[in-house]
Parts: sequence; C-alpha cells; structure tokens
Amino acid sequence: MKASEFVQTYGKKPIQTWESAAFALAQAGQTMPWPMVPIKLEVPGHSATLEVASDFFSIGEPDDWMRMPLTPGTAQAIANLNGYLLPTPKIVAEIAKQANVQLTPQPQWPNKGINLDEFARHNATIETQRAGRAGLISGHKKDVIISNIYKPKKVLIYGWFWPPGVKPPAGMGNPIQPRSNIHYDGFADYSHGIRFISPVMTVDGQQMKTEDVLRSQELSKLVSDEGIVRVIRYPAPNDPQPYRPADLATYAALNDVYPKPNLPSLTDVGLSVISEQAASRLAAKKPST
Repeated sequence: MKASEFVQTYGKKPIQTWESAAFALAQAGQTMPWPMVPIKLEVPGHSATLEVASDFFSIGEPDDWMRMPLTPGTAQAIANLNGYLLPTPKIVAEIAKQANVQLTPQPQWPNKGINLDEFARHNATIETQRAGRAGLISGHKKDVIISNIYKPKKVLIYGWFWPPGVKPPAGMGNPIQPRSNIHYDGFADYSHGIRFISPVMTVDGQQMKTEDVLRSQELSKLVSDEGIVRVIRYPAPNDPQPYRPADLATYAALNDVYPKPNLPSLTDVGLSVISEQAASRLAAKKPST
C-alpha cells in the first residue's frame, strides 16, 4: 500500500486502527526494507560492532512512502517479528555521530499531535532536506528508546541531534529531546522515529545476543551509559519471552555498581523549550507599530 493511500484510508480513524494496519503491513513484509548498517562501539578493554537500521520504520512503496511514528507497544510488536530491539540512548548518540547523512532537525509548528497528515507533512520536509542521499541517517527525528528511566504505560524518547557545527536555536539543547518518560504509551507525534537494532552483535570478535550484552554487568557499557538495562522490551502480545516485572529487582541490584547518569529535569527542560518557542511565535505575529 502506498503511503498516500494509507493516510487517505486511515487518516480519520483512531490510532489503534491504523497502527493495526501498519503492523499487518510489516507482518506481510510490505514496508520499506531499510538495510542494516554497522556502527562501531568501544569502551576501555572492549570493542563491538552492532547493526542498526539505516532509517526509521516506514510504510509505503519506493515511489510513495513515509516514516511512521508508532506507540511503543506497536513498535515493539513490529520489532519482534524479526527479533529486533529498540536502541538505548547511548546507541542513539552513536548513530548520530557515525551517520553519513546528518540532517538539521526540522521541528514542525503547529504540532497537531497524533495525526497522519502531520506525519506525512514532516516526512516530505525531511525528504526535501535529504535530497536523495543514502546511508545511515540522523537528525530527522527523536527515537523511541529503551532505558532505565522506564515506567509502565509510558513511552521513552530521546535524541534529535543537531549536526556538527550547527548551533541549536535559543532554548533548544543538543539533542533537542532529553531522556523522557513523561508521555503515556498511547502517544506518538510527528517527531517520533522507530529505529530497529539487530538482535545479535559482534563483541571482541565473538558473536553475542544483543540482549545478553544489554544485561551484562561488564559488556553493557558498550551499549548503555546507564548500566545494565533493566527492561529490554516494551510489553507486546508477541513478545518472544514472558514479560516478568519481578526480574527488575535482579537488574536493579546489579545496576547499582554503575553511577547513575546526570540527567536534567525533564519537566523543566520541556517547559523552557515550549515557553521559548511560544514567545518567539507570539512576537512574530505581533503587528508592528
């Protein structure tokens, strides 16, 4: 199904309907087949290679497609079809550094929230900016992530990096989106991207399950700056393993050997950016005297 047909068919329907349709397309293999490309990861004493999708999950056909924001449960269900995982903040940051196509973020105003027309409009803006360049791409959206700031029924987001040498506008950081668990898990706006990472990776010359690396006291440093990742997947009906919240106590105990990341106040950061943007827009609309 072409993206324009998808938007026309599902644009006026509830998010649950068109997310189910997106899952069905993914299940049938009728989505954009972005190649998996390697990134390098290094910490003292260890080195690794991890394959990540070159771009965010997209629906449609080669001549008519769009990047598709999703709620975390649907994103995880689609990832599970191929055993994929979602990235950590450290992996997102490494992708931004190693991407050969580094775009300048294009925040969209007004933001109409969960809206397929909004998704399509932002995708068109990105494609104009990308100008046909191929390869690992960054700077076009923030990521839905896995992280130790996990809370049940919340979506975790992070990223949207500015390219090297580009100064963020006043009120915006780099990345634009600090680690956040504020939004409920039914939320997905135009700025969210779903990037899949491989279920296997090469560590010190040996192939390992990425999940095992994420849960390793020593090797998790390659893929996480938060220590052992306590929740690897969002709950999804097709999870390859039972979702066991009781396991969190084990991971939390192991994670205590690592210093906790020094994170900014998510609420304060969000409000400052919103306030700055709102003030700018009001000033621009004020008639001259």
